Amino acid sequence: MPDALQQLLQWSTQQTAAAQSAASSTSTAVTVKPEASPETSASTSTAAAPAPQQKLDTAILDHIMGKSEAVMMRDKLAIMVDPEQDLNERIMAMDDFEMLIESIDNAADMQNMNMWPKVLGLLTDKQDPIIKLACWICGTAIQNNPKAQEAFHRHKPMAKLYSLISSIHPTISSTQISNSTRAKAVYCLSAALKHWPGAVADLTDDSNRGWSTLREGLSDPDPVIRRKIAFLINTLLIQSTDMPEDSTQSSTPAAVGQPNEMVEKMSETRVVDALLKSLTKPLPMGADGDISEPDWDLREKCTRALVSALERGGLDAEQRQSLASLWDSWKMDDEWENVGFTPSEAEQAKKLLRGDRAMSS
Repeated sequence: MPDALQQLLQWSTQQTAAAQSAASSTSTAVTVKPEASPETSASTSTAAAPAPQQKLDTAILDHIMGKSEAVMMRDKLAIMVDPEQDLNERIMAMDDFEMLIESIDNAADMQNMNMWPKVLGLLTDKQDPIIKLACWICGTAIQNNPKAQEAFHRHKPMAKLYSLISSIHPTISSTQISNSTRAKAVYCLSAALKHWPGAVADLTDDSNRGWSTLREGLSDPDPVIRRKIAFLINTLLIQSTDMPEDSTQSSTPAAVGQPNEMVEKMSETRVVDALLKSLTKPLPMGADGDISEPDWDLREKCTRALVSALERGGLDAEQRQSLASLWDSWKMDDEWENVGFTPSEAEQAKKLLRGDRAMSS
């Protein structure tokens, strides 16, 4: 029998015996005659007093009832941040922690339990797998969770993410950062910026470092990073303004919106230029650049981001002309289909560009 269950049985037996003894004493006390002397009454009263109960070890209760999620989070965090622990033990603890903070309430409680400083400290750990999982935990905690997202930003972690993502700064200290870790850092960056009111300010801090990270990410050596960055750019553009729901169904060229702060900064920091370059001068595919097939996934994401920028007045005359020349070269519907556009979406995009060009003339 397991030790915990053996202790529980022993405790239960002791409590049962004590209760029976107290009941027996009480029964004996009831039969005492009323004319008993004061000394006898005192003796009877003393005999009737129940024996003190032995407290149950909390470890046994934990074994029976299970620890609360808050306690489990603390226990896992203690293992995560301990460099003396075996790497596999730390990884397992981080996996468990990530599952716990998938709960919105648990993620929000990270601030109440003062966990953010320790978790964010893992972004500069000496072990690449730990950094990767730290990005994963942060991204999961703040994704679609405004309370946790706000707590995350209080600790000013964006510079760490930019350093992890940027191909110009591929290492932190002496740690070699893997491409898979950098991809997880983009995931975390995306969660940090989506629906965040201070997104433009955060990207602009430190001499536009965030915008530079986005621009450089579109020409990153790793195609996975390029795709994730292009998708994030489009998401930020879409969220920057609310476009009419039926704009893609209109039979006439859509009116061009006025640039907002997000769009203006993307133009100013040449992020839009980088999107165009990804289409007009695509980087080679394959480890040795020997794959001739275009990266259709990236081309779709960049095309959609450019359409989003176009809808919001984010392309200047030169950029519009460059995009028009590219689209004019897509003579066949197959080209649009390869970038994930339906015939109606392709026609609407071309009408939008013609309307934009007409307004600029």
